[in-house]
Amino acid sequence: MEGGTESIACNYNVDHLATSDIKHNEKRWLACGFNQFGQLSKFHDERIIRYFKEIDVRATHLISSWSYVAAANGCSLQIRGLINSRTKSEKLIKAENEIKCLAGCDRYCLILLNNGTVYKYGIQCEDGLKEVIFQSNESFTPKNKSIFGKTTSACASKVKIEKIACGNNIMIALGLSNEVFTGTTQVHCFPKHVRSKQLVCGFEHALMLTHNGDIYAWGNGLRGQLGLGVIGVEEKPVLIEAIAGIKIICIAAAGWHSAAISAFGDIYTWGFNSNGQLGIKMYKNCTIKEPAIYVVPQVVDIMELTCCDNKEQDCFPTKIATGARHTMVEMNCGAVYAAGWNAYGQLGLPNNELYTDHFQYVLKFKNCKDNVEIVSGSWNTLIGTRESSKREINENI
Repeated sequence: MEGGTESIACNYNVDHLATSDIKHNEKRWLACGFNQFGQLSKFHDERIIRYFKEIDVRATHLISSWSYVAAANGCSLQIRGLINSRTKSEKLIKAENEIKCLAGCDRYCLILLNNGTVYKYGIQCEDGLKEVIFQSNESFTPKNKSIFGKTTSACASKVKIEKIACGNNIMIALGLSNEVFTGTTQVHCFPKHVRSKQLVCGFEHALMLTHNGDIYAWGNGLRGQLGLGVIGVEEKPVLIEAIAGIKIICIAAAGWHSAAISAFGDIYTWGFNSNGQLGIKMYKNCTIKEPAIYVVPQVVDIMELTCCDNKEQDCFPTKIATGARHTMVEMNCGAVYAAGWNAYGQLGLPNNELYTDHFQYVLKFKNCKDNVEIVSGSWNTLIGTRESSKREINENI
């Protein structure tokens, strides 16, 4: 990256960073939730943004943590919020190659470039940028016999990375040759026929979705977030048998819970349900406490489908996103539903309920096919779109 481990402070918005050849990929972003450090918008003075409002960000890639938001366009990355113990701060980072994706936790932001290189930026330290080196483990390298019958294997070498994800206590990377890294240590290598589609992390666990629709889980599962039917820790990826054979199209993980959507339009959630984030009732008959931990995926219904005027229209979930203690679901019609903790308005609901333990309608987008992206931070939610939200328009007329 330019300047080695140095970053450059900036005082202008992300939309000014984009070059003309990537403008068409930008999304406008709506946000709600925790804004104590100006991470959502420096132009909104509210500590809490209760309802979805458009913010001053135009970005192709965006992540949100408890204390900062990072937005990327092309080779440019802007981070704003609580940086080096200073609120409403901004940092501009220029990359040597186009940014492919971002991942972040409270302490650092990971930056994956198109050339397979990963950089790490410490949010609350002065270390600046550092390249993260992943080296293959010889024990996982395929061994071949030479013409003389001797077994040979390749030496450990720097690995190009395809996907990254991280949480407060875990960092995961997938190499181009199916290597799996926890931190910078290789823990597994998938066979060639297993190809990853999506990689996500909670505070201390990871999920990987394959193109076949299977989910693998590993990390800390002491709150049932691995979905393996037991409470424990797995050092390497393990297939979630409970939903093996059901084609999953989207996964999400955050905090201590996990979620998925099947090709049939079913929502599955598992893990910690402390604030109704699984969309499962916390009390039976309003008095009897239900379990707080679910160790296998549970099918969850959206009880009140109020998003479509046409009752004959078949509405079903297509995407899902999770925050520390909340879950957001996008429907094929463009509607967004939410469940879980709402202390900071992170659900965007038109009420001040502390939590909701069932999915409630939030807002709806028009002509949204493949244009809407939901990003859930720990205590906030951002929605990127090229279209207009009905609720946003109606509330501001």
